[in-house]
Order: sequence, then structure tokens, then C-alpha cells
Amino acid sequence: MAQSGPVAQPIEIIITTSDLMELIPSTPQIVMDRGPFGLKNAHTNFYASNHQAQTVTETMFGQEVTIVATPIEYRWDYGDGNTLTTQTPGRPAETFNVETETSHQFTEPGTYTVTLTTVFEGTYQVDGGPTQAVSSTVTQQAEPVEIEIWRAVTRNVDQTCGQNPQAWGC
Repeated sequence: MAQSGPVAQPIEIIITTSDLMELIPSTPQIVMDRGPFGLKNAHTNFYASNHQAQTVTETMFGQEVTIVATPIEYRWDYGDGNTLTTQTPGRPAETFNVETETSHQFTEPGTYTVTLTTVFEGTYQVDGGPTQAVSSTVTQQAEPVEIEIWRAVTRNVDQTCGQNPQAWGC
């Protein structure tokens, strides 16, 4: 006669917000076209790198758990009192002074610290089962970027620097 003992119950795995925060492998970073310098009143373009959904597979209690963290919101703070919240990470600008969905015009010359907070939502699957949502979103801070905004001054001159080394701009 076979002995019967307690039957092991499967372990329910629930991924929490703090689990998701620990498992996201890379934080989006701030990229500035032609940086770290810009011109007053020109469109200065920023965008986030490493902005794709990130997937991590871990073995937990003998079960394969696949976790996906998807960026859903980008919160920019340009350091001059202006902010922008968008669902897109931005993109490189093809030329200078082109407005993009994440560019900004600084109205005063100076040094500014630009920050980016990325909001992620998470889902997970246990052993290929149904996809489940992580209970809330998580945020990650990119490394701040310090930039210099300059003002440009133009003048008409009637001689080259070779002709007059003391001329304006030489």
C-alpha cells in the first residue's frame, strides 16, 4: 500500500513594484544633439536612449518567470522652470534648430541641469502562463545632464581678420 502524504501546493509568484524596480536592467539616459551646448531661443533637442521595453527571465522557486518593463511616460525638466511630459522618448534631430516632440527653447543664456524621469509599467508570465500586470508603475531617474546655453551675436564687418587683425570678432 502506497503511503500518501501531503500534496505540495504550487507556489504562487507575484511580482511587486519593488521587484520590477530591481529587475529593470537599464535606465534611459538623456541625449542632447550637438551638446552640451545650445543657443538662446534655438530649439535644443533632447531624447532618451535605452527606451525600448526590457525583458528579463529569472527562475524563481523552480518556475521560469518572464518580466517585461515598458516605458510609458517621459517626464522632462529642462532646469529653467519648464517641464514636458510625453509618451515618446524623442528622436535625434536631423539639423540644428529643428523643433521636435522633446526639444526646448531656452530664453536666457546660462547653465541648466536637464533631468528625465521615465515611468515604466510591468507585466509578467510564470512558466508561459497568462500575462499578469504588476500592481503599479515604477519610475527611474536618468543621470542629469548639465548644459550651457549661449547667446549669439552677429555683426557685419568690412574686412577679414587677415586684413585687420584688430577687427571685431578677430
